[in-house]
Amino acid sequence: MSESIDYENLEKILYADMTNPEKKWFFSKFDTLTKLCELVVETLKTSNIKNEDYDYFVDINESINKAISFFDYIDPNYGYMFQNILQEKNQSGHNSVIFLRANDYGGIRNSNVFRGDVTIEYSNNLGDVFEIVHEITHKFTSSSGQTGTFKGMLGEIPSITMEFLLSDYLQKDNKFDEKEIKKYKLKRISSSVNDACVILTEKILFEIYSKHKRLTENMVKERIEQLDHDSIEYEIISENFQDYLSTIVDRGCTTSIYRQKYIYGIVFASKIHQEILEDKNNFNLLKQLIHILGNGYNISNKAYEFSDESIDDLKNALIMELSDISKYKNAKI
Repeated sequence: MSESIDYENLEKILYADMTNPEKKWFFSKFDTLTKLCELVVETLKTSNIKNEDYDYFVDINESINKAISFFDYIDPNYGYMFQNILQEKNQSGHNSVIFLRANDYGGIRNSNVFRGDVTIEYSNNLGDVFEIVHEITHKFTSSSGQTGTFKGMLGEIPSITMEFLLSDYLQKDNKFDEKEIKKYKLKRISSSVNDACVILTEKILFEIYSKHKRLTENMVKERIEQLDHDSIEYEIISENFQDYLSTIVDRGCTTSIYRQKYIYGIVFASKIHQEILEDKNNFNLLKQLIHILGNGYNISNKAYEFSDESIDDLKNALIMELSDISKYKNAKI
């Protein structure tokens, strides 16, 4: 049972976030973000998607070697960069990439790719190679001390795209069971739907507070009841909104500005992935994005404007990624 929410404190948090000058640009793009969240929830939550544990042992060294061979396959330059990164030292003279066992680590990631560091928590299963490829791709797009608004929004796109390409690569490699390979994508889809629902809940809070300059439990419940009761959005938010609100109070801030990168990530990674599957030359789209983010270039505001046609294209890409999972879920394995 959820704990009672401190709505007075929640009001203060909403006011602080909505009047923070550093978040002004984020709120100017908030409608676009929530439109993508609705797309993610309605497209990906077509069935009860749950994370699944891995069944087989895969030594961490095997995962590292598999990641090397994957990057070599994608682009020999990335394979070369990865091996150099494994030897790289941070500002303190320690390895910038640290591998720690999950049981020893406590499950709390302490990565800071903007500072040049990344910690990879491993569990000796096939999920490790996905974690390695994801985090190392962040290294491809990050330089020490480099931050930026665009990277905060779009920085997950290359890493999630690489996850999808890795899944394809492992299936062609034919060494691992397809069921094991698809579990990481299940995890990615499940977490993306959760992030989308949290953001849509925070949208409700912002709307209520903007209109009434106050917030109560009844106001929140009444607004949620106005959602389409047949929608997946209503099903998830009505069940979990108190937990979402508790997280805001515990953190002392809303979380949309942090979670947005995973929404842009899953949506545009799906689009880029599908375009690469159609034509391998489209891999240059991913390389260009890695280059843009890695060099701190800005992206035109037009990149955040979507027509109905472009939304349909993004939806179709998400459907294809879900279809890839559904084939495995419905198969007798």
